Amino acid sequence: MLFLAVFCGFLAENWREKIVEHRHEKEFIESELSDLQLDTARLNYLLRRWDVTVIRIDSLIELLHSGSYSSHLNDVYFMARVVSFTPRFNYAARTIQQLKNSGSLRLIRSKEASDSLVVYYDIIVPFMQSQDQIILNAAAEYRNVATELFDPYVFYQILKGNLGTAVRPINSPNLLTTDITKINVVLSKLMYLRSIVVNTMDIYRQAKRSADNLLEILKKEYHLQ
Repeated sequence: MLFLAVFCGFLAENWREKIVEHRHEKEFIESELSDLQLDTARLNYLLRRWDVTVIRIDSLIELLHSGSYSSHLNDVYFMARVVSFTPRFNYAARTIQQLKNSGSLRLIRSKEASDSLVVYYDIIVPFMQSQDQIILNAAAEYRNVATELFDPYVFYQILKGNLGTAVRPINSPNLLTTDITKINVVLSKLMYLRSIVVNTMDIYRQAKRSADNLLEILKKEYHLQ
């Protein structure tokens, strides 16, 4: 009888542990859904920002290349400054870090969900972070040569107001030089920056598809909306 009581107690305790683990699993999944929704919203925002950047780079390239910039200097200076803005993808790491740090990934019973989480956080996110560094480097290269062509004080004035808000010049500031060689150096860096931005947008679109797919898998596997 003592053995049976101990055995039944063991079963009851094991059953309680399973209930607690399943509750924690669902809590983690619900939290992860919230994180992924933040990621997809951030990616949508970044894609819109980069789309505007590409349009501005194209306009700036055409103005500088055509030599017709003299009557559009306010626009030239404004675009020359803001195209080097480099917003980055900061993913929502709250839930995945908690899962990893506490060893709770084992609680995810669904193999499809577990595998998809690993792909997203161990492959997709690090790849985006490495791409962010590439675009930071490309923007820095452009800024280094832009100082040969554009007055840095005008750049300062463009961003002198509220943090993150660019103000278009109104007094048609002159370029520091009209030397075609220096203009071409700036053009080459702009074209390189554009190619990196376009490549980054492709990567972000792929990442968003991956995040959307992971969202659907988690909703399906755990019957969540």
